[in-house]
Amino acid sequence: MKIIALIFAFIVFMASCKKETPIVYKSYPIQLKFSRWKAPGTKLVISDFRTGEVLYNVTLPPDSDEFIGTFEVRENLVVDTVDMHIVSLPASDYVETYAAVPVGALVHSAPYETFTKTQKTYLSISEINSFDTLTTGYIYPGEVAHDPVSKKLYAEIYLGDDYGCLLRAKANNSSDFKYYYLPDTLAGDTVQLNWADFKEETDFKPISFSANLYPQSFRVDAVSPDFSKAISIHLDLHPSSTSVFNLPDILPIDWLLHVKMSASGRICDHIYTQQEPLVFHSIDMKLEDLSVSGNQIFVSTSGEVDWISLTGEGDFKWTIHGAPDDLKRLTLPDLSLFLTSNMNQNSLKWDRVVLKQFDQHNAVDIRAGIPNSSPGFFPIARSGYREVMY
Repeated sequence: MKIIALIFAFIVFMASCKKETPIVYKSYPIQLKFSRWKAPGTKLVISDFRTGEVLYNVTLPPDSDEFIGTFEVRENLVVDTVDMHIVSLPASDYVETYAAVPVGALVHSAPYETFTKTQKTYLSISEINSFDTLTTGYIYPGEVAHDPVSKKLYAEIYLGDDYGCLLRAKANNSSDFKYYYLPDTLAGDTVQLNWADFKEETDFKPISFSANLYPQSFRVDAVSPDFSKAISIHLDLHPSSTSVFNLPDILPIDWLLHVKMSASGRICDHIYTQQEPLVFHSIDMKLEDLSVSGNQIFVSTSGEVDWISLTGEGDFKWTIHGAPDDLKRLTLPDLSLFLTSNMNQNSLKWDRVVLKQFDQHNAVDIRAGIPNSSPGFFPIARSGYREVMY
């Protein structure tokens, strides 16, 4: 009986030592690109789009413009869409989120248009008896000084590689501007001019705005058909409902016009041929509703909206990007593990929304950095772009 009891005890002991079923994980790819420098300690946090559950986090290398990797989740979780959060706390007190990213899709964080590096160019204009105004296209001039004794005007002008500008000056008691074209090849040089070198403005082109647009400013650039060269032509900070600008006679007939208009929280950015009428119509995008309930944000829009950027500010700043359908009901993750002791996620007030519309690109392109990071001048305008800010 003693032997039988020992055998029974052994069986019970072995049963109690039965191994638990191991947790099985599966991995998913990550593709992330950057246009701007990342503060040391910046983390990538991935959460489930549906539930907000934090699935993964990793510290990003500060000296790389991309991160290619994988993240693992439990096999029993169905993960096909995630929110990707770039957490730069506390270094820059900023979180940037891309909502509803299909697993493995490319995300390009904060892409921006590149702009040619300008050089200071020194300008001396003779025979200036009296001086009123000097403009240099879209790029403001540096120091401008008039010497009435020598009758010279001295100015610092900024030119860049493949980016020239149109000088416009009002001087010698004239009520009208005259112009002179400065090519990009003079960047960094000292340029000697005479007032007699300037030409009369004779080829005026109008810009028209619809009745419910109240323009605050517009700029005009000429750009080559392949978008490799440009000339800054005009900046108007006080436009009327119908404004004009001068086309220089050096402009090739096949060059295009880049026109960007700002009006009361609205931006239009387009490319036109020289023969087209320059007309800006009303923008058909509207924020219908923005509400917050606990960790849920609801955004409702009308019109042809391609992309939304939603910003909350409090102890830190958090901007969320996504397509309209992705922000109709957004579940925020709990980021408390990545916040400092003086930061509270509940301090954020979500009150700034930017609605964006592209003629030639959709949410998949925009999330991947297109058209912003495309090469050449004015990639956003080449798509045809409208923006409304609330």
